[in-house]
Order: sequence, then C-alpha cells, then structure tokens
Amino acid sequence: GSEWSEWPTIAEMYGIDCWFCNPHAPWERGQIENLNRQWRWWFPRGTDLSLVTPAQAQGAADIINNQRRRSFDYESPTQRYHALTVQ
Repeated sequence: GSEWSEWPTIAEMYGIDCWFCNPHAPWERGQIENLNRQWRWWFPRGTDLSLVTPAQAQGAADIINNQRRRSFDYESPTQRYHALTVQ
C-alpha cells in the first residue's frame, strides 16, 4: 500500500535492508506467517482489538519477542535487539 511508498528513505535513515515478498508467493513469507500464527494464538481472528488493553498486547509481545529464533542463531529478537543497540 501507499504506507510503504517512502521505504527507501526509511531504510537509509535507519541503515536497514528492506525487502518485500512477491504477491502470491507464500513460500517467501514463512517467518511472517509463523509470527502471524503466534499473534492469532493470543488474539484469534475476530477479536475486537479495541478491547485489548495495552498490558495484554505488551504481554503477548514480550512472550513472542523472547522466543529464540533459528534465523537469529537461536537468540531471541529481544536479545538480538539489545546486542545491536546497546553500546
């Protein structure tokens, strides 16, 4: 969508690589599909997200972000974030 029209600027500003999956290519989206499945465990389809408290959302995010990932050499996203940002 149009929300990603400025992705080159954002990538340069934060020094990150950006990539996008091709439409209708689910084999390119394995990690994000897994993450979506984890969120759906906490907040099933049809959940009224306006009723989810910030504490509930943060609790789910903390659990998900502290799970180790093979793609991060078995570090969690939280561990990887701290390793890359704490100086």
